[in-house]
Amino acid sequence: MPRRKRPKSTSPSGSASSASAPTASTASAASRSDDAIERFAAALRASEEREEAELARQRAARAHADTLAAAQLDLEQAIEQVRSARRKGIGVAEADAAWRQAKARVIELETGVPPEWADSMPSPDADEPGHDEPGHDT
Repeated sequence: MPRRKRPKSTSPSGSASSASAPTASTASAASRSDDAIERFAAALRASEEREEAELARQRAARAHADTLAAAQLDLEQAIEQVRSARRKGIGVAEADAAWRQAKARVIELETGVPPEWADSMPSPDADEPGHDEPGHDT
């Protein structure tokens, strides 16, 4: 293995300059290490913020999926109510309206936009109090 060649300092002034150089380089190294620590802290904060944003996105996606699943279950129930009402011949219009509302809700959750035909339908909240009024059924 070859030997490493190092320059030899022969003068005492050379050793004096090397004694003052570490002090300057030590201050420079300290400022560099402070910068490195600050960069590391900033990177750590940014990483935590990204992780929190990802968790929030996942929670929102899970909530949307749960809402969609509930809306699909409501749609299935509405379809069964329509079938039952048609077999019995009673309440077909109400069951059909409930089916349309459930279908519009599923379409809105899947696409993000309510269907055009749903604009002319009354909202489910506005429809419910009317059913409790006496004389509403004709």
